[in-house]
Amino acid sequence: MVQHHRSGLTLAEVMMVLVLVLLVVALVVPQVHQALAVQRRVACAGNLEKLGQACAMARMGGRSLPAPSWPVALAPLVGHDRGVFLCPEDLEPSQPRCALYLRWFCRCMLHRHWRLELAEDHAGWVYKMSRRQWVRFQSSYEPGKPYDHPGYRQDNDPTTYYYAVAAEPHHGPVRNHRDQMFLVRERETYMEIYPIRGATSVFLRLYADLGDGELTEIVEHLEKFDGELAATVPYAPWRTSYGMSSAVKRMASGSRRVLLLDYERVVARGADDGPQELDDWTDENLNEPRQYRPEGPPTFARHFARINVLYGDGAVHLRASESLDPNLSPANRQAEWNP
Repeated sequence: MVQHHRSGLTLAEVMMVLVLVLLVVALVVPQVHQALAVQRRVACAGNLEKLGQACAMARMGGRSLPAPSWPVALAPLVGHDRGVFLCPEDLEPSQPRCALYLRWFCRCMLHRHWRLELAEDHAGWVYKMSRRQWVRFQSSYEPGKPYDHPGYRQDNDPTTYYYAVAAEPHHGPVRNHRDQMFLVRERETYMEIYPIRGATSVFLRLYADLGDGELTEIVEHLEKFDGELAATVPYAPWRTSYGMSSAVKRMASGSRRVLLLDYERVVARGADDGPQELDDWTDENLNEPRQYRPEGPPTFARHFARINVLYGDGAVHLRASESLDPNLSPANRQAEWNP
């Protein structure tokens, strides 16, 4: 009698093997994905710790931390390592502005030196104005009259603003024929500088820190331009996944307040900062369109819908967005943001 031996598997056995393989994959893949996400979160927290150490070094060295260009200020203190400024979960990091400096020379000698904070109210005797404020300022301009600028108030064109540099701050800043006025327009990858009113009897030079820690001369004689484009200044080469609190200059060393956090902008406005408006965490620039995620967390809640936060005391914590959002309650601003 001839016996037939079966070689191979039946269809039912093949299906059973496939089901078992798919079951194992379904169990293992999420665990691997979560483990990789945890690794990225830890790497992000490590970056914030390094930046916190750099901030402490800057304070100890007497350096200021300008919120708009803080990556440029901290880059030399982290060995110009661009990876420190990037969160592994962030696919579209922000680009900070470079730092601008204005120097006034009188009889070929350096007489005054200003740092222009492109996203702050004023620094020294530099006054920033929106287009609406500029129109009002021009209509009431009178030499010898004190500056009564209430602080920068953003209008419907936040990429265009004006500066008035008071040349004679004796007995308080007063308007003078030596004052320098100029317009700044922000483009996608650079800034345009338009001097409007040239100072007399002085020589003004414009410099920029483009990210290498050195001052590069942009315009040699700013006073010679009258309404014409004087320079285009590229933004700093560093991109960053983090935002620095706009109240950093008022923050005491070791403060338990937000210093840096995962963010979609270079500057995070969460503190009660005079006329400056708080960032709206439901805005399209900070969140996905509301029609897609009407109740979802902001896009910078990158780590399991939570946010890595560096505090002024150097500690890094993973926080829920509702405990940080400055618009949800005054208690959030007081506990997390206000110096």
